[in-house]
Amino acid sequence: MKNKNEVLSNKLLLKLSESIGSFIHYWGFKSLQGQIWFLLYITDEEYSTKEIKEIFSISKASASQLINELLDFNVIIKVGLGKHGVDVFKANANILDAIFLVIKNREMNILDSVLGNLAKLEKDIDEIDFNIIKKSRLKKLKKLVRFSQSTLNHFLKLQQTSWSKWKIFRD
Repeated sequence: MKNKNEVLSNKLLLKLSESIGSFIHYWGFKSLQGQIWFLLYITDEEYSTKEIKEIFSISKASASQLINELLDFNVIIKVGLGKHGVDVFKANANILDAIFLVIKNREMNILDSVLGNLAKLEKDIDEIDFNIIKKSRLKKLKKLVRFSQSTLNHFLKLQQTSWSKWKIFRD
């Protein structure tokens, strides 16, 4: 490649970038954020907001917003100043840190919300005129949510342990 701005001109890289974008969208990010992360990760180069804006043909405001959200989740990191004193960014090479942070801040919050709404429904179920709702199913649902929380908590605790198969992702 002549320069880093031409990376996504390759059709195979562009297709992979779009696939990564779709996957990361599932995690609550925007597809374009996945594509930005992929570009920074796969090239291991520093990119400025202006370069990202140009590569993805988006406004500077959009690029800044997308970058700030990726920074908040430690998916990318600010590595200093580039040419002309502008901030430059790289992908966080420690992918597991980013995954753990997303699970902690997104999935756990979703499960907490579900559990809170289940508790409210259980408290007020007798006031609701729904004979069709099975209280036993609500109890099972509550157990499922608690089990999911417990499983994710155990997963998050494992970040301090050594995972032989996973340690290649801890640059």
